Amino acid sequence: MKIPAFIKLPCTIGVVAPSFGVSGERYIANYEKAKQELIKEGFTIVECKSIYQLEKAQSNTPKNRAKELMKFYLDDKIDIVWSCAGGEIMNEILPYLDFKLLKQAKPKWFIGYSDNSNFCLPLATHAHIASIYGMTITEYKTDQWIESSNDLIALLKNEKTVFTQYLDEDTGVLPRKNIKLEGYLIGGTLDVITNLMETEYEKIREFSKGKKGKVLLFLEAYDYNILGVKRCLWQLNQAGYFNHIQGIILGKLRISDPYFDVTLDEALKDLKLSIPIIYDVEVGHTYPTIPFVNGAYVNVEVKNKRFTIAYDFKHK
Repeated sequence: MKIPAFIKLPCTIGVVAPSFGVSGERYIANYEKAKQELIKEGFTIVECKSIYQLEKAQSNTPKNRAKELMKFYLDDKIDIVWSCAGGEIMNEILPYLDFKLLKQAKPKWFIGYSDNSNFCLPLATHAHIASIYGMTITEYKTDQWIESSNDLIALLKNEKTVFTQYLDEDTGVLPRKNIKLEGYLIGGTLDVITNLMETEYEKIREFSKGKKGKVLLFLEAYDYNILGVKRCLWQLNQAGYFNHIQGIILGKLRISDPYFDVTLDEALKDLKLSIPIIYDVEVGHTYPTIPFVNGAYVNVEVKNKRFTIAYDFKHK
């Protein structure tokens, strides 16, 4: 797995819109605030042409969105490629991305989550390049906590590699209370992964077998409630996605209330999986979030119901 070079200021961020663009008064205001904050910190911002566009759930045509993403990723003058937003139909750009070319390119950090799983996941499984499953640039020091925003930059600088949950809330573990796991981190949002199943772009099972099962699969959700998540996990289990992994890390759910009186803990227990599940982790669609490096080797621990993740970027 290729880990992109860590940054030194000054450096350049290329802002892309591979799914949604920045649209609506609140989102534009957030983006402008985040941009000015990053400029003050020593970053130069370069924007793709489609950033302020949003029509029919996309910033541009699938082909043009892919073209902009490829252009910024392959541009040696750009150090970081950061998505401006999530979205709904980023999957439509996949046929226009050249992962063979990306595999040969100089690796650089891509940052995004949610619909950006459509790039983070195949970037790891096809091009063998790590990326950051984390806040979009529009959320930087706006919706996201100052601390979690600062931690993202500290990770990019290789100044911080160990992260502990921000909120004083319990992290759940099945089947036991305390646990230590290690392996290559891979995953994304269930909304995208279930959509990509059995396509040429996903390859989680092949990735896990190639790493001899030393893999931790992280999953989170936007649209799914507790029973929706249970259905997705059942589907993945039946399709063999859990056969060659050490465990599952499940992000805190956006729709987390019990559904038909079924709690998340009950739903997960009902699955009777043979591997441990760590759940209510701060990754995905709730704030604040820990940056998850898709493809990196990690050591994960839950002790006294608190979650910690440590990156080992030198692991071969």
